[in-house]
Amino acid sequence: MFWLLPSCSKTLFLHRLAMVRSGKSGGLHLKQIAYYRRTGEYHPTTLSSERSGIRRAAKKFVFKENKLFYVGKDRKQMRLVIVSDEEKKKVLEKCHKNAAGTHHGISRTLTLVESNYYWTSVTNDVKQWVMLASIARQQRTQPP
Repeated sequence: MFWLLPSCSKTLFLHRLAMVRSGKSGGLHLKQIAYYRRTGEYHPTTLSSERSGIRRAAKKFVFKENKLFYVGKDRKQMRLVIVSDEEKKKVLEKCHKNAAGTHHGISRTLTLVESNYYWTSVTNDVKQWVMLASIARQQRTQPP
């Protein structure tokens, strides 16, 4: 899964996202959970050894208006689950830039993202996004 990260006048960054679960894409895991929550059955890609984990994880998610939300163990959160790279990029762009047009750091961006959205590699993705956006800004301000 590749993304085109923040662009600058000289360089485009192409970066592979790290996935939290070793050996399995976090997006696939979320799709399996969504399928299970929606149908009550396991996704065709779910191995028999993964079924109890899918059932356990699915308790932390709900469908509302045909969208999957992460509600957590306490069921008090309501965070929209993001799976596609395009959606992640939009969320990161939205949460990284403030109303004044300046950019938040890692901590504030992560807080904003995690208050409304959920995906398995959110912490790593925010760190990488902010770091690479900072490099892009520095390159834009340097003379040729």
